[in-house]
Amino acid sequence: MAAMGALGRASSRVGHDRGAKTQRGERMNQPVVWSAIGWLTIGALVSAAGACGGKAIVDGTTGGTGGNGTGGSAGGSGAGATGGSGGDPVTGGCPASPSGVTPLVAVPTLLGTTTCVEAAEVTRGQYEIWLNTGGVPAGLPVACSFNVEYEPTADWPPGGVGLERPVAHVDWCDALAYCLDHDRRLCGRIGAGPLDPNDTNDATESEWFNACSNQGQRAFPYGQDYEPSTCNGSDLGVNTATDVASHVGCVDATGMIFDLSGNVWEYEDSCAGDAGDGDDCSIRGGAYNNGPNSLDCGANVTAQRGGTAVNIGFRCCADPLE
Repeated sequence: MAAMGALGRASSRVGHDRGAKTQRGERMNQPVVWSAIGWLTIGALVSAAGACGGKAIVDGTTGGTGGNGTGGSAGGSGAGATGGSGGDPVTGGCPASPSGVTPLVAVPTLLGTTTCVEAAEVTRGQYEIWLNTGGVPAGLPVACSFNVEYEPTADWPPGGVGLERPVAHVDWCDALAYCLDHDRRLCGRIGAGPLDPNDTNDATESEWFNACSNQGQRAFPYGQDYEPSTCNGSDLGVNTATDVASHVGCVDATGMIFDLSGNVWEYEDSCAGDAGDGDDCSIRGGAYNNGPNSLDCGANVTAQRGGTAVNIGFRCCADPLE
């Protein structure tokens, strides 16, 4: 199968609401009470859908083989033995996700390899937990040297509100820092590393576009034709971000990756330049206030590396197990 070209590119640059960012630290020392029920549900959906040829392609391990039945007493039936323990890592599967962290989904590529993409956008609850407990990771690029604070610039702290909605008002470097601190990275080039901005709609190069477009074959994650009520775009009429994975039909070809179209734009590791906060970086997928031209997998939009907006968030990717 050959990768399809740009599918309805919408070239533009979004505005930003960047304000003064307060430094992560002491004022955010209250314990976070956050329900993981939503992620238990998503984890179950992903695990159920992720069995392929007996191998779970999420979290990188296969289950053990169940035991044989043992003989019962005279006249009685045999009882099944205890099931086997967890199996070995699956080559090409995805790393395990700790409790409360979005599951990774293995996505096949035209190159015969696998990429690992988070099942949904990072939530406000997850980001708050990271701010309270995480550390600033090593490996941030020089272009992020301007960024010494990681709190969202508005609508923060959550105060227990909207914890399963995607986090927004964060910049590109905030998103990268979160991903790196979870042993992940922003989605970029297949095989890891930054993506050339000229390759954002090449399914053999872009992890995000490959997942959204089903290897370049779809204009939208759910199919070739636009469906106004399937994902959270302007035609749905909600006019705000909603809980991640709450639109069950808004999934990719694997049936396990949600909201690649709509809800909030997602940062990609694809920037024109490495000078700092003014670099233009790709954002993907459109948001709740966008129409079909921006909800298309091939929409070509940028935002400044140091900018923030109410409708821009992110998800992480990771390298598959070897």
